[in-house]
Amino acid sequence: KNQIKYHNKCKAMCDELNVKNIEFISNCDELRPLLNKFNLYVCTSLSESGPISLWEALSMGKPIISTDVGDVHLFVNHDINGEIVNIGDYQALANEIGSLINNVEKRKEYGLNSREIAIKKLDIKLCARAHINAYLKVLGSKYNKHDNESAYV
Repeated sequence: KNQIKYHNKCKAMCDELNVKNIEFISNCDELRPLLNKFNLYVCTSLSESGPISLWEALSMGKPIISTDVGDVHLFVNHDINGEIVNIGDYQALANEIGSLINNVEKRKEYGLNSREIAIKKLDIKLCARAHINAYLKVLGSKYNKHDNESAYV
């Protein structure tokens, strides 16, 4: 209910200010075509563990501005591929957005760096290996990983 109320408030604000270049997206099965349109990706979450849409934006080489939620700080680095602002610091969020909107070269640089970070930290093989290692840790000595190495290599 809070999300719907917030969504409607944001849409009304855009209508009041005659802002036409903001798209409100919900229930999206395929984010990539939309991300292709974006000059930058902004995550304004108040609470997250790991925002999947942000990881997808990284993989598509988008500069990132995000609130400081969940694991975002592990993937978004100040002056490398984006900026992180404190939750509720709307002025800082607006300043960072304005700064990147007005700096095409920095957006390009951040975007290239985002793609590299995604490749180095979010590749599917890395994720699969982390899951396997977690399972092995839980199973402990009952399972000898060398016997079934080919199953997960």
